[in-house]
Amino acid sequence: MIMLSIYIATYNRKEILRRKIDEMLAIKSDDFDVWVLDDCSNDGTVEMLSEFPDTRLHYIQNKERVGINEDGAMPNWYRLLEACDGRFALHLNDRDIFYTDKLPDLIKFLKNHMDYSGGICDSFSGIKYYDSPEEALLEIPYKASHPTGVVFRTDLYKAIAERKKYFEKETSYIHPHDLVLGKLSEGGKMFRYNKIFELADTESFAKNKSFYYNKGTEKTSWFAPAERLKEFQMFIKHMENLSFTWQIKEKKAIEIAKSYLYFCTFNYKYYITNPGQTQHYGIEVQPFGRKRMICCAEEFIEKSSVILNEQHLLQNISLYKIKMKTYFYAIYILKPLWDIYKKGANRKW
Repeated sequence: MIMLSIYIATYNRKEILRRKIDEMLAIKSDDFDVWVLDDCSNDGTVEMLSEFPDTRLHYIQNKERVGINEDGAMPNWYRLLEACDGRFALHLNDRDIFYTDKLPDLIKFLKNHMDYSGGICDSFSGIKYYDSPEEALLEIPYKASHPTGVVFRTDLYKAIAERKKYFEKETSYIHPHDLVLGKLSEGGKMFRYNKIFELADTESFAKNKSFYYNKGTEKTSWFAPAERLKEFQMFIKHMENLSFTWQIKEKKAIEIAKSYLYFCTFNYKYYITNPGQTQHYGIEVQPFGRKRMICCAEEFIEKSSVILNEQHLLQNISLYKIKMKTYFYAIYILKPLWDIYKKGANRKW
């Protein structure tokens, strides 16, 4: 049985994709295969794919471009997941840097944990196991995780009757993997595996166009606080349908709120002050001082408290606001030290 299907949706990134496939297929193993969906590229991607004689490579081509529609690349991810034939399926963005040399170890890990339902390959501190449903819910889904490195057990994924809806923007915004992980967490048995990828470097990201290339403003782009708040609300509503106690849901809801407080402040600052990101999204580099940061934080805390209260997930609104402000200022003070640590961890990989 094929242990792992690696699936990649692509559009006009022929040379980047070629290098990835060359590296993966150089590994002599029948334990994995690679599925590529080409979204009507015009740079010779399909012709390039047809040059590989390796039967472990499968490719699909859309008849019409999907990525330009409202749901972006998500329907392509859905189509790939439906095609994957491995015990597990791993998402890989075409532009991301993939540590191919770590693939055999991941496959070995999956062979030894075939009863697990899924996880995320992004850990800097070793493999973590979450056996109970409560642990799995609290530690894995609804973190707006980058899709590369997300792993699903395919039979459990395909047992989710409503899974196609997860890959629509009105349901998940742009992170359908979190909805799947949320549903899979009901069965427990999830993991956080060692980090096996890096995001595309600044220059590569600026040059290689995504669905969001040159689209939106600092107020309307997907990373803007108002848009992040929409996704936060979707995650909260989706979690409400899961079979957990009210107490566990409240605890998880506050953890989700902490993540989105960070996204609406420090992460937002990164996107609108980084030249590579602003060039890609077609916006001007923005000033982002202390006053603007605090304003973004206060606005999110206020609006998120309303959402959580409407979903009956807050016992004490005032206490929630105090805790969130304390959390924000703790990060504000400690983040410079964390950035230094993260750079060191990245160098080790």
